[in-house]
Amino acid sequence: MSVNDDMPRDSHKASFSFLNHLARLQLSRYESRKRQDRNTFIQYLKNQSVHGLGCSDIR
Repeated sequence: MSVNDDMPRDSHKASFSFLNHLARLQLSRYESRKRQDRNTFIQYLKNQSVHGLGCSDIR
């Protein structure tokens, strides 16, 4: 077995590792955006209650 025989296996491991990293990064961005959207919505609801609207008044 030569060094070149191991190249595809090592390349596959590197590719999998890179794709795994990208998947975690995308999930991290998704989670961050989801958290930001939730905080924005909560702030919106707080602002509505400050202006005299209760949750039952929001339609």
